[in-house]
Amino acid sequence: CDDVYSQQPSLVHEGIFRIKPRFASESFDVKCIFENNIGWTVIQHRINGTIDFYHGWNDYKNGFGDLRTEFWLGNEKIHLLTNQGKYILRIDLQPWDSHIRIAEYGQFALDNESQNYKLQISQFRSNISTAGDSLSSSWDNANGIPFSTYDHDYDNLFYDNCALTYHGAWWFTNCFQSHLNGAYIRSPLALQNTARNGLHWNSYALYHSMKHTTMRIRRQNTFEMN
Repeated sequence: CDDVYSQQPSLVHEGIFRIKPRFASESFDVKCIFENNIGWTVIQHRINGTIDFYHGWNDYKNGFGDLRTEFWLGNEKIHLLTNQGKYILRIDLQPWDSHIRIAEYGQFALDNESQNYKLQISQFRSNISTAGDSLSSSWDNANGIPFSTYDHDYDNLFYDNCALTYHGAWWFTNCFQSHLNGAYIRSPLALQNTARNGLHWNSYALYHSMKHTTMRIRRQNTFEMN
């Protein structure tokens, strides 16, 4: 989406565009958000629970949902995008009882399918993040963790299947400090979701299930690179 914006700098807000990453065999559609002269590519969006996110490995590989509403872009597409260079991940979290919080990471990538779409994440940006770090903290670090679905269980628990237990799919550890692909739970139950099977970001609120979530990525600018 950065390339889309550079070619059409008059674009504002958001839209759906067709792109072809460097190593992709074919092009595909993505949702772009344009803010502050930057183009973000959305890889996940939850707003109202119209799309069921309890899917197996192949659906998470290829993507599912509707780019106009709720969707998972697809692990293979995310891998192809983030394999082009250094990428930033920003997560927007909208609780039911508060304003939008964000978590941003300076390094984000997915390995290929042979590595089970292992998460590579680091450089939590505490200076601009308001939701805390629930992906790379020392408490339960998901960096280097494979992606898990109910039919491909790669979490760290030999006695449990986190994707099955929590009705979703994610980079599960023991089981999670974050999980944004769980069941969509509405308020007021979302404010005291002790089952923890919703859209969770523990460093913000352990038992709160989020109202809206957006995961978006962009290439690092030259001045941001180490």
